[in-house]
Amino acid sequence: MSTETRTLEEMQARVFERGKQPAQPAGDSAAARLIADDQARREKERLQRRADVRTQIKQRGVLEQRMADLAQQLQLLDVKADGLAAAHQERTGPIQEALSSASGSKRAGLLQKLSEANYELEQGLLVVERMRGPLRKQHTTTRNEYASLPTEARLAGADLASPLLRVEQFVAEQRLAAAEGRIERAREWVGTYDSQLQMASSTPTRPVAYGWIEERGKISLDFERIALLSFRLSKWRAELLDAEHERHECMSELQRINKEAIAE
Repeated sequence: MSTETRTLEEMQARVFERGKQPAQPAGDSAAARLIADDQARREKERLQRRADVRTQIKQRGVLEQRMADLAQQLQLLDVKADGLAAAHQERTGPIQEALSSASGSKRAGLLQKLSEANYELEQGLLVVERMRGPLRKQHTTTRNEYASLPTEARLAGADLASPLLRVEQFVAEQRLAAAEGRIERAREWVGTYDSQLQMASSTPTRPVAYGWIEERGKISLDFERIALLSFRLSKWRAELLDAEHERHECMSELQRINKEAIAE
């Protein structure tokens, strides 16, 4: 064998060996260091974003308390207005009754008292409304600011959650989708075999005839078909039960992942 032939064979062997195992970058190569630095930078930025979101969540809690305080003050003003109206009614009720039978100067005096009571009510309600206006404005502004801030659910977002948890979430979601498909298919077959079994269990076979004599008393059921349908129905019911159990496990897993992503 020539030297050239051996060289070609050696080259083919080397290519074959390289094809079996992917080339690994050198541990101290520039590319590996750049990749590691980039990953570290991305992780640092992710953690900083999470810290910023947690700060905003705390601000949201402060605004929530402020909204509750403002709402309570507005409620107290409503109670104040109701009290003024009730006092006005108690004061003017007798005047209204007396007016129905009064005349002359007495009626004029009652009307004067009624006018004074109405004026006092209007002034009292104006004071309440002047106090209510700024409080309503503050409540609306605070509510809008509160709505613009993130909740804890934001910490489980794709750009904030741990990459490892996101991988677990992806796997759980794929399992859940597969379980949903199994459930849908199993339900269809359970419905099919259940209806067929119901029909087979209520449909007798044709009567047996001996010559020209028909023995109607020998009417029976197709027990072979009933047994077959019962077995198939049992299989698909078991599949449905297992798929539903799988779905429940997947949903529990997704809830666990979401809690861990928030608490990270």
